[in-house]
Amino acid sequence: MIEMVAILLLISVMSSAINIGTRVVDELNLQTKAKEIADEIEYTKQVAALTGQRYKVVFGTNKVWVQKGINSPNYKIRLAPHQKFKMNTSKSQILYFNGNFITGDANTIRLINEKIGKQVIITIGVATSKVNVYYEKYKDKKPILN
Repeated sequence: MIEMVAILLLISVMSSAINIGTRVVDELNLQTKAKEIADEIEYTKQVAALTGQRYKVVFGTNKVWVQKGINSPNYKIRLAPHQKFKMNTSKSQILYFNGNFITGDANTIRLINEKIGKQVIITIGVATSKVNVYYEKYKDKKPILN
Protein backbone atom coordinates (compact mmCIF):
# COMPACT_ATOMS: atom_id res chain seq x y z
CA MET A 1 0.00 0.00 0.00
CA ILE A 2 2.83 2.43 0.83
CA GLU A 3 4.44 1.71 -2.52
CA MET A 4 1.19 2.53 -4.31
CA VAL A 5 0.87 5.88 -2.49
CA ALA A 6 4.52 6.68 -3.25
CA ILE A 7 4.02 5.92 -6.94
CA LEU A 8 0.86 8.08 -7.11
CA LEU A 9 2.68 10.90 -5.34
CA LEU A 10 5.61 10.63 -7.75
CA ILE A 11 3.28 10.65 -10.77
CA SER A 12 1.43 13.75 -9.51
CA VAL A 13 4.71 15.60 -8.83
CA MET A 14 6.01 14.74 -12.31
CA SER A 15 2.72 15.83 -13.90
CA SER A 16 2.87 19.19 -12.08
CA ALA A 17 6.46 19.72 -13.18
CA ILE A 18 5.51 19.02 -16.80
CA ASN A 19 2.60 21.49 -16.61
CA ILE A 20 4.86 24.20 -15.15
CA GLY A 21 7.49 23.48 -17.80
CA THR A 22 5.06 23.78 -20.70
CA ARG A 23 3.66 27.01 -19.26
CA VAL A 24 7.16 28.50 -19.07
CA VAL A 25 7.88 27.41 -22.66
CA ASP A 26 4.57 28.94 -23.85
CA GLU A 27 5.35 32.21 -22.06
CA LEU A 28 8.86 32.38 -23.55
CA ASN A 29 7.44 31.60 -26.99
CA LEU A 30 4.91 34.45 -26.62
CA GLN A 31 7.64 36.91 -25.58
CA THR A 32 9.91 35.78 -28.41
CA LYS A 33 7.19 36.16 -31.05
CA ALA A 34 6.27 39.60 -29.70
CA LYS A 35 9.89 40.74 -29.86
CA GLU A 36 10.24 39.32 -33.36
CA ILE A 37 7.09 41.16 -34.51
CA ALA A 38 8.17 44.44 -32.86
CA ASP A 39 11.63 44.13 -34.46
CA GLU A 40 10.05 43.45 -37.85
CA ILE A 41 7.85 46.55 -37.51
CA GLU A 42 10.94 48.62 -36.62
CA TYR A 43 12.87 47.17 -39.55
CA THR A 44 10.01 47.85 -41.96
CA LYS A 45 9.73 51.42 -40.70
CA GLN A 46 13.47 51.98 -41.24
CA VAL A 47 13.53 50.43 -44.73
CA ALA A 48 10.54 52.54 -45.79
CA ALA A 49 12.30 55.65 -44.54
CA LEU A 50 15.59 54.80 -46.26
CA THR A 51 14.10 53.85 -49.62
CA GLY A 52 11.17 56.27 -49.63
CA GLN A 53 8.92 53.43 -50.79
CA ARG A 54 5.76 52.02 -49.29
CA TYR A 55 5.99 48.85 -47.21
CA LYS A 56 3.33 47.03 -45.26
CA VAL A 57 3.19 44.60 -42.38
CA VAL A 58 0.26 42.23 -42.86
CA PHE A 59 -1.31 40.29 -39.98
CA GLY A 60 -2.93 37.05 -41.15
CA THR A 61 -4.77 34.52 -39.03
CA ASN A 62 -1.65 32.77 -37.77
CA LYS A 63 1.25 34.63 -39.36
CA VAL A 64 2.74 38.06 -39.99
CA TRP A 65 4.58 39.08 -43.12
CA VAL A 66 6.27 42.13 -44.60
CA GLN A 67 5.56 43.15 -48.16
CA LYS A 68 6.84 45.85 -50.50
CA GLY A 69 3.99 46.96 -52.76
CA ILE A 70 2.39 43.91 -54.39
CA ASN A 71 5.58 41.84 -54.36
CA SER A 72 5.86 38.50 -52.61
CA PRO A 73 6.29 38.65 -48.83
CA ASN A 74 9.86 39.34 -47.72
CA TYR A 75 9.65 37.63 -44.34
CA LYS A 76 7.11 35.58 -42.41
CA ILE A 77 6.58 35.00 -38.70
CA ARG A 78 4.37 32.04 -37.85
CA LEU A 79 2.40 31.80 -34.61
CA ALA A 80 1.78 28.78 -32.43
CA PRO A 81 -1.73 27.29 -32.75
CA HIS A 82 -2.85 28.74 -29.38
CA GLN A 83 -1.59 32.27 -30.17
CA LYS A 84 -3.90 34.81 -31.82
CA PHE A 85 -3.85 38.42 -32.98
CA LYS A 86 -6.32 41.08 -32.01
CA MET A 87 -5.77 44.42 -33.72
CA ASN A 88 -7.15 47.73 -32.62
CA THR A 89 -6.93 49.81 -35.77
CA SER A 90 -9.48 51.91 -37.57
CA LYS A 91 -8.87 50.22 -40.92
CA SER A 92 -7.59 46.70 -41.46
CA GLN A 93 -5.06 44.16 -40.29
CA ILE A 94 -2.33 45.89 -42.31
CA LEU A 95 0.18 48.49 -41.14
CA TYR A 96 1.43 50.79 -43.90
CA PHE A 97 4.78 52.54 -43.73
CA ASN A 98 5.58 55.27 -46.19
CA GLY A 99 8.96 56.95 -46.43
CA ASN A 100 7.90 59.61 -43.91
CA PHE A 101 7.52 57.20 -40.93
CA ILE A 102 3.79 57.86 -40.53
CA THR A 103 1.48 54.86 -40.43
CA GLY A 104 -1.69 56.94 -40.61
CA ASP A 105 -3.34 55.55 -37.48
CA ALA A 106 -2.42 54.80 -33.92
CA ASN A 107 -2.20 51.04 -33.86
CA THR A 108 -2.40 48.52 -31.07
CA ILE A 109 -1.64 44.89 -31.73
CA ARG A 110 -2.42 42.28 -29.11
CA LEU A 111 -0.69 38.94 -29.30
CA ILE A 112 -2.72 36.71 -27.02
CA ASN A 113 -2.06 33.26 -25.61
CA GLU A 114 -5.32 32.20 -23.97
CA LYS A 115 -3.82 28.90 -22.84
CA ILE A 116 -1.57 30.65 -20.30
CA GLY A 117 -3.72 33.77 -19.87
CA LYS A 118 -1.05 36.24 -21.06
CA GLN A 119 -0.95 38.90 -23.74
CA VAL A 120 1.62 41.16 -25.27
CA ILE A 121 0.54 44.62 -26.39
CA ILE A 122 2.54 46.24 -29.17
CA THR A 123 1.70 49.91 -29.77
CA ILE A 124 2.79 52.12 -32.65
CA GLY A 125 2.53 55.89 -32.23
CA VAL A 126 0.88 58.11 -34.83
CA ALA A 127 3.45 60.86 -35.36
CA THR A 128 6.67 59.04 -34.47
CA SER A 129 5.76 55.42 -35.32
CA LYS A 130 7.57 54.49 -32.10
CA VAL A 131 7.07 50.83 -31.23
CA ASN A 132 6.43 49.91 -27.57
CA VAL A 133 5.94 46.42 -26.15
CA TYR A 134 4.05 45.66 -22.91
CA TYR A 135 3.47 42.30 -21.22
CA GLU A 136 0.42 41.65 -19.05
CA LYS A 137 -2.24 39.15 -18.02
CA TYR A 138 -5.02 38.51 -20.48
CA LYS A 139 -8.35 39.28 -18.82
CA ASP A 140 -10.87 39.11 -21.66
CA LYS A 141 -12.68 35.77 -21.69
CA LYS A 142 -14.67 36.52 -24.86
CA PRO A 143 -13.64 34.66 -28.02
CA ILE A 144 -11.27 36.56 -30.29
CA LEU A 145 -12.84 37.74 -33.51
CA ASN A 146 -10.57 38.01 -36.53
